[in-house]
Amino acid sequence: MATSFLHYAPALGYRGSVFNLVYADNTASLRIWDTLGFQRVGLIPGAGKRTRLIGTDKGERREDYYVDAHVIFKSFV
Repeated sequence: MATSFLHYAPALGYRGSVFNLVYADNTASLRIWDTLGFQRVGLIPGAGKRTRLIGTDKGERREDYYVDAHVIFKSFV
């Protein structure tokens, strides 16, 4: 999908692309965009709220936490 995007976006007249919320814990997505030549141009601290299950001796409980998000960019010119 990402390589198709890189083909079609410039063909449709786009001069660049920004993805404004790529969560820092989404390492697979970040690796793809890095490999395709996108730059990380910004960081938004605590941009996304996540929930995880924590196991305790009394069972499981939910815990909220926040994750940073990267802003990534690629020029097509």
